[in-house]
Amino acid sequence: MFNFMVVMITPIAFSSIQYKTYIIFAVINAFIIPCVYIFYPETAGRSLEEMDDIFAESKSPFDVVRIANTMPKRHGKHGQLLMDNSKVDGYGRDESTTAGAQKEYGNGVENVA
Repeated sequence: MFNFMVVMITPIAFSSIQYKTYIIFAVINAFIIPCVYIFYPETAGRSLEEMDDIFAESKSPFDVVRIANTMPKRHGKHGQLLMDNSKVDGYGRDESTTAGAQKEYGNGVENVA
């Protein structure tokens, strides 16, 4: 949809405001840089399951990057396993540090002590 808008607006903009069209595009592109920095977490070295856990734990779009920065990575730079997945809860945290947390099993809830 956005591409269609650009294609339809660009010829009209060049004929009416000429070189200022480039300035408008530059301002829009400059605005995108902080948006990417604030809202998009770093995905390098993370599996899809880890990214799913990061987004599941976040409560708003503003805390996704903070959660991604504080959550430990499960895999190293070359794919080696850094954290045993059997000891990790659904949110990427070590289960030994979340003692007393509740886990869902089927229809009931079991208290982990």
